[in-house]
Amino acid sequence: MMSRIFTSPRQQDGYTLIETIIAMALFLSVLIPLFGIMGNMMFDKKAQQMNKAFSIAVSEMNTIADLKEFVEQKSSANGFTVQRVVQKLPPLVEVKIIIQTENERPKDILVLRRVFIVYP
Repeated sequence: MMSRIFTSPRQQDGYTLIETIIAMALFLSVLIPLFGIMGNMMFDKKAQQMNKAFSIAVSEMNTIADLKEFVEQKSSANGFTVQRVVQKLPPLVEVKIIIQTENERPKDILVLRRVFIVYP
């Protein structure tokens, strides 16, 4: 009976401070890279969206340059709204391509401008 009352600290069950610190270090060594991967995935999505919008805008501008079709219009392509704004100040024609998201609150993603010289 006396031996149970006066037990030494070494015989008690539980985790030591060193074991707790090691467990936390292992947990953080998995958690920190996971947050890094998730952050990169979010940035890559925005970069892909910007690349796609830029590709659409350049294609639209090249079509205008080839066909010399200086008229305003609005269309949809690949989940984006493509708006063409034309301002004529002879002999110059300024063309602005505005790429917006296609949702309730459109947001300008990209604006591409080019000035053409048109001779009669």
